[in-house]
Amino acid sequence: MNKKYIVIVGIFVATLLIVGYAIFSPKEEPKNIEYTPYTASDEDAIVNTVEVFGSKLQYVSLTQSLSEIQSDMDTEYAPYLTYTLLEAWKKNPNEALGREVISPYPNKIVVDDFIITEDEAVVKGTVVEIVPDGEEVFSYPVSITLERIDGKWLITSVSK
Repeated sequence: MNKKYIVIVGIFVATLLIVGYAIFSPKEEPKNIEYTPYTASDEDAIVNTVEVFGSKLQYVSLTQSLSEIQSDMDTEYAPYLTYTLLEAWKKNPNEALGREVISPYPNKIVVDDFIITEDEAVVKGTVVEIVPDGEEVFSYPVSITLERIDGKWLITSVSK
């Protein structure tokens, strides 16, 4: 009977220790990692990049000599495009956005919608063309892809 009593007390004590440890041991907070692929500042930067780039289109006349087009693209487009896209457009200006005739000419890009992932954004927009008195006379849709490169959103492709 003495052995039985010791076994029962031992089981009871072991149970108390296990329950006590479960109740009173320090709890590790669950790791609730939420990844937000972009922030409001990313949205602002994307829209700003597209809109400012759109305001530069009127300054690159695609009817000039190739050397003038290339020079104007370096001046007006370089801050907004990846090097790869800029060089591709300089080699083949027919693929680029810009001023194709004296009037009407592109005045801005209106951002209609966009989708952002971790390091890429696709913007659906509208290029608005005006005449010299400022009247909007023509528009066409564009799709613009941007990538976050070294913390900055740059345009990697444009399709009309």
